[in-house]
Amino acid sequence: MAGPLIELRDVKKTYRTGDVEVHALAGVTLDIDRGEFVAIMGSSGSGKSTLMNILGCLDKPTSGSYTLAGQEISKMDKNQLSEIRNKTLGFVFQNFNLLARTTALENVELPLLYQGIGSKERTARAKRSLDRVGLGQRQDHHPNMLSGGQQQRVAIARALVGTPSVILADEPTGNLDSRTSIEVMALFQELGASGITVVVVTHEPDIAEYASRVIVVRDGLVRSDKKQTPIPAIVPDAPPPSSQTAGHSPEANEGAEARAIGRLKTNEDQKTDAASNGDTAPKDAPSDASSSERGASS
Repeated sequence: MAGPLIELRDVKKTYRTGDVEVHALAGVTLDIDRGEFVAIMGSSGSGKSTLMNILGCLDKPTSGSYTLAGQEISKMDKNQLSEIRNKTLGFVFQNFNLLARTTALENVELPLLYQGIGSKERTARAKRSLDRVGLGQRQDHHPNMLSGGQQQRVAIARALVGTPSVILADEPTGNLDSRTSIEVMALFQELGASGITVVVVTHEPDIAEYASRVIVVRDGLVRSDKKQTPIPAIVPDAPPPSSQTAGHSPEANEGAEARAIGRLKTNEDQKTDAASNGDTAPKDAPSDASSSERGASS
């Protein structure tokens, strides 16, 4: 049986600023298997971002070991780390990080360009990746022509185009509304089911509920590591057009309008009958209270 895809053993990270040492990670040990959907939670300064940077080969531990897909990362130089990032990892960010003057297709092609892949294969793979996230029909759109959720899906397509083993997502729903956030979580659940490992950093407990495992980091240590049954990410139906009130069909609206008109007509008929019988005072006649007040004043 293959071992874990990600293995950290007593990983520590210390930053030095002048004479001050900051112990961002104080000895983290954990394993993450292939196909797991893991949420990492923690408050500001907890060490979760440092942990994410090490997992993403953007930084190296001060001490301890990090093994990714059987390769020891902590001893690699910058060029080796760059190669690992290009071939094994895909990144998704809160702010999408799309190039504004390029199309969705060109944004997705970018990692393949860095890998030296030819134009024809690059375009074909980028199109497949956009199809996978449901944006095949939007490949020629620029970011400013896409909604926030669509831009995030382009970012996910870009992360997937290099066929990574791991997707690392840093607050991927931070700029999205609740419905669009569920769309993104549904996509991550699909990726996990396909065998891709998904690691999401989030401060939102409701987003963490979609993961199969939640790791809580505090003071540079793993304080909690629990597996759970994830909530299925079921995207709610789109709201009805503004011309219709939610929960009312056009036929129901027409029926309500007819009933309202009927009530108005009935009220008018009742007023007409009352006036013909002398039961209603003229419109401008004073009330009893007003007459009494005038009599008192005179």
